[in-house]
Amino acid sequence: MTVRQTPHESAAASPDEIAKFVAEAAANAPSVSSTAPWWFSTTDTEICVRADVERKLAVADPAGRELTISCGAAVFTARIAVRYLGLLPSVRVLPDADVPNLIAKISWDGERKEPGDHERALFEQIPLLHRDLGGRGGFDGARLPAGLMSRLSEETARERATLRVMAADDHRAALLAVMAAADSAFRLDAALAGEGATWAVPGTPDFGLEPSSAGIVAVLTTAADQRADWVQAGQALQRLLLVAGGQGVEAAISARPFEFGQLREFIAVHLVGGEVPQLVLRFGMTTHERGG
Repeated sequence: MTVRQTPHESAAASPDEIAKFVAEAAANAPSVSSTAPWWFSTTDTEICVRADVERKLAVADPAGRELTISCGAAVFTARIAVRYLGLLPSVRVLPDADVPNLIAKISWDGERKEPGDHERALFEQIPLLHRDLGGRGGFDGARLPAGLMSRLSEETARERATLRVMAADDHRAALLAVMAAADSAFRLDAALAGEGATWAVPGTPDFGLEPSSAGIVAVLTTAADQRADWVQAGQALQRLLLVAGGQGVEAAISARPFEFGQLREFIAVHLVGGEVPQLVLRFGMTTHERGG
């Protein structure tokens, strides 16, 4: 993955250069099912993030929830690219009900404000993240940096979502058991398994369903379960991934339990206090060199 070279001075760069820079950065966003289900259109002062419905998983994701979460990650990536150029983004989510594949419009005007160190650090992580979030796993058991999970929870809240860490052993064990059940159900369903094989990334390790697997397990939740909430979840996801990456921490991610209604309901009722679960994440340290 690459990010287009930054226009040397965004104030002097042409509107077309700025728009292309933002779109190319957004294209480096991660996607839940390795599908990269988006496309972009640009004007001089705006980028539109659109869902590529031809890449929707019709069996596993009939409502397009995972697709929309992925597009939300692209929206956040575009926001950070705009800020990196010293411009101020204005985001409208789902701006036109008559154009259902239009996820967001990100615009900017001539007002300028230099990005802070945190915003620069987020942008610099974009090309380092793997696009696939299907579950790299393989964590080496090293302890995560002190205070990281609290910080990730705070960053997630900035996008109006919640990161529920499974700190108690019984909650962690229950969640992993539900995930194992989902994994078995997935393999037994020929349609789901066939669709999953179509988008599988060769060599991708498992999420890690054994209680002894290294890493900290958490659930990303939202207050409701509408399309706008899915976009929120995607923006929160990309924010926390970039923050974690800056600390040398990677995340394995799974949406599989939420492709089965009863399993999703169990997680909602028993593990996340009635909030709406969107993704399961495992954070950990790895020994391999990161890169894209």
